[in-house]
Amino acid sequence: EKMAQAKTLPEHRFFSLNRAFSPGMSRLGATVWTGDVTADWSWLLHTPGTMLNWILAGAPIVSCDTGGFVGQTTADLLIRWLQVACFMPVMRVHSEKPVTPHFPFLWPKASDTIREILELRYRLLPFHYSLAHSQRATGNLWIRPLAMDYPETPEVRDVTTQWMDGSILVAPVLKENSTHDVVLPPGLWYRFDRAIKLSQQAKSLAVGKALEEQEMLTIRSTGKVLKNLFVPLKEVPCYVRPGTIIPTSPVVQHSGDIGRFPLEVFILGGQDGTFALVEDDGWSTRYMQGYFAVTSLQWSDGRKTLFWQKSGSAEQGFVQIMAYFISVEGTVQKSAIKDFSEAGSISFPAQARSTEEVFQ
Repeated sequence: EKMAQAKTLPEHRFFSLNRAFSPGMSRLGATVWTGDVTADWSWLLHTPGTMLNWILAGAPIVSCDTGGFVGQTTADLLIRWLQVACFMPVMRVHSEKPVTPHFPFLWPKASDTIREILELRYRLLPFHYSLAHSQRATGNLWIRPLAMDYPETPEVRDVTTQWMDGSILVAPVLKENSTHDVVLPPGLWYRFDRAIKLSQQAKSLAVGKALEEQEMLTIRSTGKVLKNLFVPLKEVPCYVRPGTIIPTSPVVQHSGDIGRFPLEVFILGGQDGTFALVEDDGWSTRYMQGYFAVTSLQWSDGRKTLFWQKSGSAEQGFVQIMAYFISVEGTVQKSAIKDFSEAGSISFPAQARSTEEVFQ
């Protein structure tokens, strides 16, 4: 397939979705899906573990038949499965012919929630795209088990229902009763899913003002496993550490719109942090000859300032930038929109407020 495409579209990237796989095929652009899964909660429960097994076996780009392939799904099952797929390497739906296709407009009672999930996936494209570039360059896994990041925490060694998506710890709901068991390694964590939703409210804030949210944004974990926690259907719990930087896009209708609007950078305070934003033309193989750009994003927690420095030979997708700063006190501030020049910085004034919840 790759050889055939090279004869007709030599500059285009090759992508193939396969049922079978052997290590090394990913270098060609071959990816896998987890087979013809059944539309049942028990199959959703095993989807994250199956994904992680594929990745550890040498297939780093994995997808699944979101919502289940065999049998009729339900609105709640489809929503929870989409929440899982939002943090997988490839997000896609598929189903057999006799059932209702898994398109949002065919599920009117669930369509608003499904729209939120799809919008989150598009917002995370700059983050995920950069992680994919890093995976190719370094060999370090973008999606991986918790044990790879926290080998000193015994409670996470056998966990297959949570995973790391870059710096995001994803802990979705996989049960019909909207409960889940979750373990967070000891220390301070932010609820990133709440922070990114809160940014929609913060858009109306005046620059320099802080939005004080009543719902807890920070959690201090003791490392114990929490069982049967209830999670509303609209939420997919995901957590990040202090010092995390996550570049996102505003909501767009398709990936071709990425870069037309300002880059939105989320900064979770409490420690210094870094992230390498990678941009290329999005379709050709020219990145293999070095035609891509890297922007080093650096957060100084002491100075409450985000710095950036660009390098590389590709044209930048984003030409403007803004930032949201979430403090350990639970406040949210937004910056003004600035030109995303070769080098620059964004600073935030100090705020003070305590809204920390103990997670034990």
